[in-house]
Amino acid sequence: MFKITQVSTALGSAIALAGALSALPAHAVSLDWESLAQQGQWTDGQTSGSFLLDSASGLSVDIDILIGEDTSLNSFGGGNLTPSVNSIVNGTQGDDDRSLHIQIDPDRAGTPGDSSFMTFAADFSQAVSGLSFSIFDIDLSNIGTWQDRVVVKGYKDGELVTPTFAALASAASFAVTDAFTLDGTGVGRNDSNDGAVKISFAGMVDSIEIAYGSGPDIAVANPETHGIGIGDFTMTAPETLEVEDVPEPATTAGLLGLSIAALVGRRKRD
Repeated sequence: MFKITQVSTALGSAIALAGALSALPAHAVSLDWESLAQQGQWTDGQTSGSFLLDSASGLSVDIDILIGEDTSLNSFGGGNLTPSVNSIVNGTQGDDDRSLHIQIDPDRAGTPGDSSFMTFAADFSQAVSGLSFSIFDIDLSNIGTWQDRVVVKGYKDGELVTPTFAALASAASFAVTDAFTLDGTGVGRNDSNDGAVKISFAGMVDSIEIAYGSGPDIAVANPETHGIGIGDFTMTAPETLEVEDVPEPATTAGLLGLSIAALVGRRKRD
């Protein structure tokens, strides 16, 4: 009788002959608004979508934009309804690298999570590392009729992950008011980086939320319409195992049969 370990060795040898596992290293991928718009995957006014980011690892993202009862989505300057991929609020990036423009019209100032805020939620199919993106045009009306308030949070397995904020201009039109919150503090031009911030996460995340509404430093009860731009996401997809040079199933079965037959023959000679 031959032992189970011998059968296991035979099976392993056959599988090794049939195909080899190779590791695709962790690699950079992105969610590019310009590409999504050009491919017709994001259209004006769209508030949700599922997008494959990396075919090798199967990494995808689900995006949902949730609107509170006391706010609404709006257009800007007679343009198309947002969310819209355009170059109105994308800092100094130019017309060929557009952002996702979100223009809101809240009925009142409020706090994240209440009905006067909208929430942009991105859920990844797998945890990613090195996630970063920019938000553009966080500022304050010069006559106190609106104030941008942006709150960014990351999550990993339901646990909160704190972001890092880095202003893209030396004289920023916003201030970091706590670990998650950015408030407009001055006037910033739409085509400048005055209100632009790069947001990154040192730890791994599997989802993020961006809450957006009006801050309290305004002189009116009902804020005017205001907007921000969300830039492209860059991240690192996880390492992936791939099987290379796999023959037909019949070939694999034959290899396994030959391996076991060789063991049986050896056992009879012993």
